Amino acid sequence: MSMRCRYVCVGVGVLLVALGGCEKKDATAGNAQGATVSAESIKAVHEALVRGMRKMVVDELAATHTGKKCVVMAHMPAGGFQPAPPPPPPGMVRLLGQTIIYSGQFDAVSADSLTVRAAYPTAGNFKRIDIPKEDIQSCHLAP
Repeated sequence: MSMRCRYVCVGVGVLLVALGGCEKKDATAGNAQGATVSAESIKAVHEALVRGMRKMVVDELAATHTGKKCVVMAHMPAGGFQPAPPPPPPGMVRLLGQTIIYSGQFDAVSADSLTVRAAYPTAGNFKRIDIPKEDIQSCHLAP
């Protein structure tokens, strides 16, 4: 096979890849936060996550509950949800329209917020997210 034939084959291959990957994207396809989610689907996801857990009042949480698995459902804060870098581990935060469901371990409670942590799938690093108490709709802890 001559060099000229190789160049032609490589050029045709590059052209096919370039033309095959060029599609016009829908501007609304990537807007997950603006999407509307039905109340039934939010309820179904929440019930699946809290199965076997007991509902707790946020004011009753204490240091003795630290480390227990928890699921917290909250309203979307004003301005949207923007966690501090690095991004949360997979499965820790579920955005469902204007509702956020946090899954992880109970870490701490203060006068105005609740802290949930989750481990990264790597060597023992944790992501901690503070949830304002006024945004919390429900809190469930594992027994």
